[in-house]
Amino acid sequence: MRPFRRRFRRHFLLGLLACAVLFCVVRVAPWRRLGVGSATSQPRGVEAAKRAEASLLYASLFLRHARGTSLQAAPPEEGQGTRGAGWKLREPASTRAAEAAETNDFPGDFAAANCTMGRCFNAGRCGGDFRVYVYPDNDGVKVSGLYRKILRILRNSPYYTSDPDEACVLVPSWDTLDRDKLSDEYVMKLPSTWLLSHWNGGRNHLFFNLYSGSWPTYFESLDFDPGLAIVAKASFNTASFRQNFDISLPLLHNSHSERGVFPSVMTTRGNLLPIKRRYHLAFKGKRYLYGLGVEPRRSLYHIRNSRDVVMVMTCRHNKNWEKYKDSRCDVDNAEYNRFDYMELLTNSSFCLVPRGRRLGSFRFIESLQSSCIPVSLSNGYILPLDEVIDWHRYSIVVDERHFLQVPHITRSLSTQQVLDMRLWGSWVYETYFSSVDKVVMATIEIIRNRLHPSSGFVWNRHPGGLTFVPSFSPSLSDYPFYRHGNALHSANYTIVMSVSSAALKESSPVIKLIRSLSIAPHLSKIIIIWTGTGPPKIRPPPLPVTVTIISRPSVQINPLSRFHSVPGIETDAVLHLSEDVGLTVDEAEFGMEV
Repeated sequence: MRPFRRRFRRHFLLGLLACAVLFCVVRVAPWRRLGVGSATSQPRGVEAAKRAEASLLYASLFLRHARGTSLQAAPPEEGQGTRGAGWKLREPASTRAAEAAETNDFPGDFAAANCTMGRCFNAGRCGGDFRVYVYPDNDGVKVSGLYRKILRILRNSPYYTSDPDEACVLVPSWDTLDRDKLSDEYVMKLPSTWLLSHWNGGRNHLFFNLYSGSWPTYFESLDFDPGLAIVAKASFNTASFRQNFDISLPLLHNSHSERGVFPSVMTTRGNLLPIKRRYHLAFKGKRYLYGLGVEPRRSLYHIRNSRDVVMVMTCRHNKNWEKYKDSRCDVDNAEYNRFDYMELLTNSSFCLVPRGRRLGSFRFIESLQSSCIPVSLSNGYILPLDEVIDWHRYSIVVDERHFLQVPHITRSLSTQQVLDMRLWGSWVYETYFSSVDKVVMATIEIIRNRLHPSSGFVWNRHPGGLTFVPSFSPSLSDYPFYRHGNALHSANYTIVMSVSSAALKESSPVIKLIRSLSIAPHLSKIIIIWTGTGPPKIRPPPLPVTVTIISRPSVQINPLSRFHSVPGIETDAVLHLSEDVGLTVDEAEFGMEV
């Protein structure tokens, strides 16, 4: 009985409170704010009706307060002038987002700010194979050389399709890389998005952008409406970045290589010498005297020294720089000319990457290219491909307000940690940023990975997320060398041989090859696939390893399936040989070591 009385007393008091509030609202409501005239200017019937309407409005406001609703000014309806203006209840953003998600309908800017893959991307178009469609080129529309590279890469990729109806992602052929109105690459008259025949509000479309906004504010405006499209953009700010929808890109020079090769261990290790570089921390760049980006660079001279921390900056960056010249400019300009930029990068262990006019900088990937650990000093900056790359392993991020602590942070790392970060930083550059092709394909793979999630372990371990055959499997467990934490199941290997000779004697080349390789220290088993007609006539002599014969008469071995279609393989490493191959034990063991 006691809990029942307690609940009854609570509900009774809440009811009295609601009645009291309703009574006060009816008596003293500010009618003019609600668009209701005074008692002297309105007929009594109209006044009573409007008071009743206002009372219901405030009562609804009181009862729905827990849901977070609010009063907002309602614009006058068409044809009413200012007489229809008043106030209306506005649902909270979370409620409107939920309702919009259910109806798949988003009103204008609200959609762009709240886009996710589930709301603004139609995954139903990606039910079959993942395909990318590029709109035909537009005659007379300006296209930069760098964007021509991007379009050419997409059209030559294994995902490309010429049929827009079977495409999962659609890429416009309009050049949107440079949206800085002061740039020579700016496209003044960009066609309207409604001219795209498969626009659909922007769903499943992808725009590339490197520069947005212009002097003096450098706002991130693209100067066109991307709708519900994914934006792959450089210098992304956390305030405008839509997590797990947009993609952050690095800044690329127009001369950046279009194609590249996959990294080798030798190339990355070559950048590690000497182990201790001449400079510990270095930066060479512009020192802005006014406008955006002044603060992060103006005080960097405080952390330099006369030994191994080099901070050289120049004041010469605009036509009227002398108008804002300070007492340090002459000294800074003279010292700036003493150092070559690339030599400074290649002779430094850590390279400072402060923000400039924009958050992003070419210096970030240039540091990685030189095997110099980048130290990012740019608050709110979304690092390139941040969704899949674990930048804490390859770089250092410091708050701009704590720039004085940068030397202490970098010197606190051990020699082994510095070597590891330099090695893997070079690998990250070669794997994902050394060519336009790799940046573009990484962008496409990120979108594909969202639809078919797999572990990020692929992206941050050799050989990287761009080396696998996409149609094979999205699961790491199906790839050799990754089934056990990037370690071999065993330190041995299996030899698989395709043999079709009718009869083999003791002096046959196949028997000699089997006998010579059987003494290899790391050989686990030899599997012979018999593809000849009739029963196999092979009698291998007694050997130190097991020899298994699998009969597959008149079957052509497919090179792509010759490993995983053979039963009995218990090792991750497999050596496939033909019967006419000559190979020594040392050569086989060297291949296993590599």
